[in-house]
Amino acid sequence: MSEKKDLPKIKSQSNFVYGCISTILAIVCLAGLFIKFEWRFLIAGIFLIVLATVNYSIAFSRKGALEHLADSTDERDIYITMKSSRLALKLLNYILCAGCFIFLVLYGVFKAQIFLIISLTLCVVLCILFIVMLLVNTHYEKHS
Repeated sequence: MSEKKDLPKIKSQSNFVYGCISTILAIVCLAGLFIKFEWRFLIAGIFLIVLATVNYSIAFSRKGALEHLADSTDERDIYITMKSSRLALKLLNYILCAGCFIFLVLYGVFKAQIFLIISLTLCVVLCILFIVMLLVNTHYEKHS
C-alpha cells in the first residue's frame, strides 16, 4: 500500500490568498502576451510570478502577522476591534454617500460630465460595499 504524504500546512492565510491572486493575474498577463505580444505583458507576468512565489513561500514557512496577533488577543481586544471597525465602516458609508450626492449637485450646477462620472463611481462603490457587507454578515450568521 502506498503511504499518503501530508500536504504542507498553510501558516499564513493572507499570504496564501495574495499568492493565489498574483497567480491569477500572472495567468491573465501571460494569456494577454499570447494574444498580442507586448513587453508590458511579459514584464508584468514575470513580476507577478515572482510575487506569487514569494507569497507562497511565506504562506507555507511562517505565521503571518494576523495569525500571530489572533493568538494573543483576548475578548476585550476583540470587542474594541469590532466596535472600531463598525464605526470606521459607518463613517466610510456616510462619506461615500455624501460624496455621491455632492457630485450629483455639482453636475446639476455646472453640467460637466466629470462630476456625473465621479458620482456614479462613488455610487457603484457604495453598492459593492453593501453587497460585500450583506455576504459577510450572511456568512458569519451561518458559521457562528
